[in-house]
Amino acid sequence: MRSMTGYGRRIEEIDSALVSCEITTLNSKYLDMNIYVPETMRPLKIEIGEIIRKYIKRGKVDLRIEIVNFQEPPITFDEALLRNYMDELERIRQKLGISQEITMDMLLNLPDILRPREIENRERILGLVDDTLRDVVEMREREGENLRKSLEEKIKFMQDEIDKIINETSSALVKKKEEIYQKLKSLSELGLSISKEDIEFLGFRGDVDEEVIRLKSHLDLLSDLINREGPVGKKINFVLQEIMREVNTIGSKAILPGTVHRIIGIKEKVDEIKEQGMNIE
Repeated sequence: MRSMTGYGRRIEEIDSALVSCEITTLNSKYLDMNIYVPETMRPLKIEIGEIIRKYIKRGKVDLRIEIVNFQEPPITFDEALLRNYMDELERIRQKLGISQEITMDMLLNLPDILRPREIENRERILGLVDDTLRDVVEMREREGENLRKSLEEKIKFMQDEIDKIINETSSALVKKKEEIYQKLKSLSELGLSISKEDIEFLGFRGDVDEEVIRLKSHLDLLSDLINREGPVGKKINFVLQEIMREVNTIGSKAILPGTVHRIIGIKEKVDEIKEQGMNIE
């Protein structure tokens, strides 16, 4: 299980330049990628996106590649192209009889005379992205382990509270049913005839055996999910909805104040897990 929060930054010398790759990941319902690279690296954006998908399945990913420092001048000068421009401009000037001389300012403003220096080693750039993503994943896994330990404690709390509810309500339920049965017997002069079996059939509001069985099953599944590898965040959210449904039913059938208090405590834990689950991949 991984958190969706991660960070990584690496700097590497590539083609006489220091290149940095910085990646930040946050929680999101889906994989949302924002890739920022220098203009000369734009053709690599598709391949960079494919590398991100290999490591990250869910979350907001901001990736930024910057050229920190060129050991050579960051601008390239195309002398051959400049000479071609000069020859053509001189030909036009003479043909049209233009008296104005050709200046350096004119030449430097012509397209592609000066261009940003390109880093041609694409494999090294993609390798830098790959290494930085490994660092991000390592951090997400560490954060995920911390989340897992926290979730295990909350699941254990809920399981213990359910066991206490069962123990507290079982004897109280038998006693309550007997009281109701005795009251119904006192109405026999009105011609009302009802047995203990009839009371059981009617489904007494304090009987939560079925809900408890389902709730325990959901908690077991939740415990299994947080110990799995790979994306589990969406499944955890679905299981939490089922858990809350059973908890609400148990609360509506409660016959003891103590049960209501325990249900409130369980709901608080479910809400805490929901909040933490928003950051699980």
